[in-house]
Formats: sequence, structure tokens, C-alpha cells
Amino acid sequence: MTSPRYPLDRLAALRTQSAGERARDLAGALTAEAAAEAALARLDAERTRRQAALAALTLDAPVTAAALVQRDGYRARLVRELADLDARRTAAAQHLAQRQADTARARADAAQARGERDVVDRHRADWDDGQRKARDRADD
Repeated sequence: MTSPRYPLDRLAALRTQSAGERARDLAGALTAEAAAEAALARLDAERTRRQAALAALTLDAPVTAAALVQRDGYRARLVRELADLDARRTAAAQHLAQRQADTARARADAAQARGERDVVDRHRADWDDGQRKARDRADD
């Protein structure tokens, strides 16, 4: 006696494929989020270095007017760089927030796809069990 074909084979295949695609989407979202976090960390480190350089500008000994002008020019450059870093950090933080939202969506999509696949898998197991029991009854 040949066993009948599972009527939802195509649906099971589609659910399995969908779960795989959602898992790949989640992996991509996690990679993008990690890259955004790394970019933000680099900007924070650069900002910390610039702040330290700015804080280190002091007059320890008598200096010439040319040295004062040079120091003030350096201080102005550091202040501009800090302002630029602050703007870039704000943009990077917004980018990170977007990547985190994308990751949350991808997680939810992956969980839903896994749930749908699991429902079909449970149905398949129940169907297989029913078919086995029907064969056993027919053999008796």
C-alpha cells in the first residue's frame, strides 16, 4: 500500500523557505546594527581624544605672542572639530536607532516565520501519525 502524499507539502516548503529568508534578514540587520554601534564608538573615542587635547592646552611657562596665536588657533580648530564630531555623533546615534528598529522588526518577522513553520510541522506530524494509525488499523 502506498502512502498518500501530504496535502500541504508545498505550504510546508514555503514556510521553511520563509523562515530561512527571515533568518538571513535578521542576520543582515544584526550586522548593520553592529556596524552602526562600532561607528558610534569610533566617534565617541575621537571626541574623547579631542576633548583631552583641548583640556591639555594650558600656559605652563611664559610664551611669545606668536605661540599664543598658534595656541588660540589650535584651540579654535579643536572646538570646530568637536562641534563637527557632535553633529556626526548625533547622526550616527540616529542611524543606530534606525538599525535597532530594523533589527527588532527582523526579529519579530523571524519569530513569526518560525511559528508559522512550526504550526505546519506540527500539522505534518499529526497527519503522519494519523496516516500511520490508519495503516495499522488496515493491517489488523
